[in-house]
Amino acid sequence: DLSGNSLKNEGFDLICKGLNNNISLLNLNLSNNDIQDTGIRHSLKKINTTKLFSINLSNNPILDDGLILFTNSLRHFPELRIIRISNCGIEFKGFKELLKILQSVRRVETLDVSNNRLASDRFDELKPFFCSFGIKFLNMSRCQLGDDGAYNIGECLILNETIRNINLSHNKISDIGFKSFVYLFNSNESIESFDISSNLITDVTMKDFLSSIEYNHTLKYLNLYDNQLRNDIGGLILKILERNRT
Repeated sequence: DLSGNSLKNEGFDLICKGLNNNISLLNLNLSNNDIQDTGIRHSLKKINTTKLFSINLSNNPILDDGLILFTNSLRHFPELRIIRISNCGIEFKGFKELLKILQSVRRVETLDVSNNRLASDRFDELKPFFCSFGIKFLNMSRCQLGDDGAYNIGECLILNETIRNINLSHNKISDIGFKSFVYLFNSNESIESFDISSNLITDVTMKDFLSSIEYNHTLKYLNLYDNQLRNDIGGLILKILERNRT
């Protein structure tokens, strides 16, 4: 754990050199070190650690260019299961390239891309990748998705059978974007945890959503904190829970 220091590009370069042919390190946390995309470009190709299970590059301004370089180096990490790149200045371009690689590198199970600006009117382009990658835990909190992004994610997830845990909190999602999740949970048999807290969802769509999970036996955790739900939703939730025991 080297997080919260001032390694910058120079220190990152030394770390990568030192980890060349390392066969014992499992977890590497380099978050919050002011590592930039130029540092990724010149240094990451020097690292070749065969046992690395988890890497955390969060809170470093690697941007899309740095992320694309990182994704192209995933072949160096045959055991990598966890990637954390929260608050890295990433946008749609870099996220799309990452998902494209993860479609073929199906071993990664946890992906944290929270607090990046991933909103785009081209989100439907991600559907083929969502269908076939192997992610189980996906954190897209604080990604400025809005209604368009949320609606497309809901449609993307209809095609996915691996995601178990998804976090879409703090994304300014209203009833318009939330509608696709009503359709999703009518048929989904894989999602166990769904966090839609701190959004703008009202009773209008929530009633339909709750009806869709009435007989869903996969979902175990549901976070609706800090939305715009009112009194009668409480009674409906109790009614649903009489039938849904999971």
